[in-house]
Amino acid sequence: MTRNDKQMIGTLLAFDIHINIVMDNAKEIENNEIKRNIGLTFLRGDTIIFISPASTALSKGKG
Repeated sequence: MTRNDKQMIGTLLAFDIHINIVMDNAKEIENNEIKRNIGLTFLRGDTIIFISPASTALSKGKG
């Protein structure tokens, strides 16, 4: 989840001490549905609120 309320899922490839992250197969999620496929992307650490495993992020909307 980012500061601007965007939720991203993907495969974590790399991160640094500032929590800047590089993700592959990134997807933007809105209302528990994929809004758009982004692919390889960089997220700046100061915009990230929290990080969780994708399995928990996707299962929130179920049940």
